[in-house]
Amino acid sequence: MDKFQFNKFVELGKIFNDCEEYLIALENFNRAIALSYLPINKERLVEAYDLRGTTKFLLKRYTEAISDYSKGIELDPINKYLFLLRGVAKRDKGKYKEAIKDLQTSIVLDPYYKLAKTLLDEIKNLSE
Repeated sequence: MDKFQFNKFVELGKIFNDCEEYLIALENFNRAIALSYLPINKERLVEAYDLRGTTKFLLKRYTEAISDYSKGIELDPINKYLFLLRGVAKRDKGKYKEAIKDLQTSIVLDPYYKLAKTLLDEIKNLSE
């Protein structure tokens, strides 16, 4: 039953994010992640951290977003998207060297990842 609650909260969070009701979305993602002690599918838990991080990013809570992306990366250390997202959050926090490192990791994971390359070039120009 609780696994279904986890999925329900993640899906509700997505719906509220789509409606730009970020605080309500965040509340649902928090509820889902609070159930992470259950035997939740790892990919689904990574998705919850990703979505919660993105919601916090949209609320300009960059430090909290970075933390969520980092937790997702701990669970899935080859997720190029999480490295990219964490890099963008670090960029917006003014941590250019750390952002560059994350984007470089994203590119190592996928050498054809054009978005990461574009963002990397932008951040390198900002940090000069």
